Parts: sequence; C-alpha cells; structure tokens
Amino acid sequence: MSYFPTLKGVADELANDVLQPNFDVSNDHEIVNRWASLKGRPSKPFYPLPPRPASEFESVRQFLPDDFFEPFNRLLEIVGLDPINPQPVQENIDRWNDQSFISDLVVKLVDQLDSREPHELLIPYVVAAHLALEIREVPKSEEEWRDLDAVFVPGSRTFDRSAEAHRCYRRSGGNAVVVAAGSHPYYDPDQPAFYDVTEAEASAAYLRLLGVPANKIEVEIGNDGSKDTAENAAFLIDTLVASEPASEPFKILVATSPFHLARATLSVKLVAQSLGVKVDVYGVGSRASRYWPESYFLNDQKQSYSREDMMRTVLYEYTKSAYELCTQPPTPGDKSDAKRAC
Repeated sequence: MSYFPTLKGVADELANDVLQPNFDVSNDHEIVNRWASLKGRPSKPFYPLPPRPASEFESVRQFLPDDFFEPFNRLLEIVGLDPINPQPVQENIDRWNDQSFISDLVVKLVDQLDSREPHELLIPYVVAAHLALEIREVPKSEEEWRDLDAVFVPGSRTFDRSAEAHRCYRRSGGNAVVVAAGSHPYYDPDQPAFYDVTEAEASAAYLRLLGVPANKIEVEIGNDGSKDTAENAAFLIDTLVASEPASEPFKILVATSPFHLARATLSVKLVAQSLGVKVDVYGVGSRASRYWPESYFLNDQKQSYSREDMMRTVLYEYTKSAYELCTQPPTPGDKSDAKRAC
C-alpha cells in the first residue's frame, strides 16, 4: 500500500491546509542545501549508565522480538567472536561500549567477503542481520492513518527521513503533527566550526519546502536539546504530553532510516514507559537506496559511503539496542554533553 495520496487530491489538500505554500522558501532552501553538504559524525562511546534492574529488564525485553539478535549473533559466530546475550550485567554493557567491538567485526566480515572462499552463507547472514533491524508496521486502514497524533522524525544528516514523514503526514490527511527532533549540530572537517542549524531545524525547513504547514511541525530549537535517539524520543513524548494530555494511547508513527527502525521505535516505547505514558507505535522505513540490505556486501563506487562505513553504521544498531534495553535511562531532563551514541 502506498503512503502517498492520489494526485487528484493535491488541489483540495492545498485548499484545506493539508499542504501550504512556503512563503519563506528562499531561506529554507538555503538551509536545506547547506545542511546537505555537511559530513556526518562517527558513533561515539555510550555514556556509562548503570545496569537496569533484572525485574524491570523483563518488562522491556518484550519491546524487541525474541529472535532479534539471532542474525547478528550468526555473524559473530562465523568470524569467531562470542555472541551477545542481552542481560543487564556490567560485563556485557562494557563489551558493547568498547568501540573496537563493531570495528573488529566489520574488519573480519570484509576479510571474509573479499576472500576467495568466503563462508557459504555469509552474504545471506549479512543481509538477514540488516533486514532484522527493519521492524516496520504501518496503519492498516485509512481510519488508523487519520487517527495518528504524530509523525516522528529523529535527527539525521540526510533528508530521506523527512521525505518519508511528508508522505505519512499527507496520508494522515493533515491530522498528525510532525515532530522533528535532534539538536546536535554536525561537524564538517572542511569547515572551521560547528554548523549553526540543528538536525531538527534542517528537517523542518525541508518539510516546509514540501508544503507541510509550519503550525503542523513541532521542531526542537537550539543546541542544548536532544543529542541521541533516546533523547529524541524524550522530546517527542514531552511535546505530546504538553500539547494535549491524552486519556488513551498516543498514536505515533516513526519515520526513519530502515536500519534505524528497530531502535527508534524501541526508544519511544522505553521513554514512554519510564514516564508512564501510553503509546501505540508504528514505524516506516525511509526510501534510501544506499541502505538496501542486499547491497551491503558490495563495493559500489556510486554510493556516498564505503561498504565498511555502511556496515559499521548499521551493525552498531545491535549493540546500541542491547545497551538501551539493559541500562537504566538517565533522569528525565538531564542534558549532559556525553550521552548514548546516536
């Protein structure tokens, strides 16, 4: 099912404020173009957080499928590394927080892929490990689409998430609010300083260019806001609760990169539970061809990222997800500089 409404309704959408002309088009266009030229930043070690109590862990482990880590563990097995077993034990947490853990895995996988006789099932397992992250669930009816309270866009350097959020906003009939989060400015080594526009502000500019009315976008302003996926989710929940306390679950659709879907939806559920807020969470993966699982084992010179960079970025999602499950969340409102990796 397509998320994009039929084209015959475009004129009516404009007339009914589902879409609106962008009267600040020049400024927003400049923001979008400048932001798109910046380079990304690498994952950083997690901020050390204490293990989650065992009793509480049992209640959050259900937020991911029972076999979620199995494809990843198959890759570890192939290259001779011990599997990960998500349990709130400090030894496990320290292992996932070691930057060399994923880097060593990627080196070993690439060596296998480039050998004359790679493991006969390595490539299918690589694809399976990436597909397992794409936990996608969309509203099943037009009524469910129109009942959405929010379309959530976690911070990103690219605009594929915002493009998907635009389609989902239109599919909601303009009923959903688009919540753009992320305050971390991106550092470009070719520029002398941090860029002065945040992830959320860049996403909002892109959404306005696509016709989403400014009053339908909740955008995180300033560089002292959320700096990782969990804090993005906290901004989302805080925004919804502040805007209209609900007597029933908030219906949230997460629009993010396919490989980020599992952890982004997990973060929303974890934050909501910690704050006592009921949510129903959907997830849609943005259409960015460089993240197709079936292409991860290729050296494609047309891609903007190397094969190693793509694999490292995506496989980090497993250790980050395990870390989120097994550590106690920081105190709500805590905005220290060192947090979990984005």
